[in-house]
Amino acid sequence: MLGGALLPSALVACGDPEPSSPGTSAGGTSPAAAGNSGEKAGTGPTATAGAATAGAGMATAGAANTAGGSTTNGGAAGSTMGNGGVAGSVGGSSAGGSGAGSGSLGGTSNAGAAGSAGSGYGCPMDLVGFATLEGGTKGGGEVAATVVTTQAELRACATDAAPRVCRVKGTLTFSPFEEIRVTSQKTIIGSGANAEIVMGGFFLNVGVHDVIIRNLTIRDSYIEGQYDAGGDNGGDRDGVQMDTAHHVWIDHCHFNHLGDGQIDSRKDTTLETV
Repeated sequence: MLGGALLPSALVACGDPEPSSPGTSAGGTSPAAAGNSGEKAGTGPTATAGAATAGAGMATAGAANTAGGSTTNGGAAGSTMGNGGVAGSVGGSSAGGSGAGSGSLGGTSNAGAAGSAGSGYGCPMDLVGFATLEGGTKGGGEVAATVVTTQAELRACATDAAPRVCRVKGTLTFSPFEEIRVTSQKTIIGSGANAEIVMGGFFLNVGVHDVIIRNLTIRDSYIEGQYDAGGDNGGDRDGVQMDTAHHVWIDHCHFNHLGDGQIDSRKDTTLETV
């Protein structure tokens, strides 16, 4: 292999991969809140003093005795007012029991485990081999990528007269079969790990140059009993056919169950890296 050349920045990664998944955040390390303080000391109820009840009232004077017509003095007067009753005892006033002490300090939580690194999906960014010679192979260059999801959208992008970057998303099933006639200064690149062309392929005719094809599965164009059906002029169900093209780079592509060649590089096609 020959020395490498860095790709245009429009292709910062093969197939526009999803970014790596970040690790989980570390667990918190703040201490837990302290427990509640104990209740205040209780206070027992104070008894009400007993009320003194007054003694009995004065006695009634005795009735006068009648004796043979002479009147005698009445009986002696009753005793004085009795003493007041004994005051009731003062009620108990013992203090309530002291409340519990302060709560214990909460425990410190452990830090969470660091997350595992995410898995990226990318391709090498250094162009190598014959496609680096005589100015190198730039494809569509720095132009903004166009996402294509249908046969018609890919055809429009890949056959445009201007430089284009065509980003294939998902599975594009062609109907009818077609080898799209790619024009010069094109990058055709699969987006992510599942970009596919089914029942189709690409044809680079005489003089086509600066074409990059990467990160695609091209499959299932073969029809039983019709080997090389359609002839050599872009209809024989190759994955990629090149007739006298130059400055072509094809990498990280899978070819499966095709009607003729996987990559059919013919008629002095040159300055090519696969």
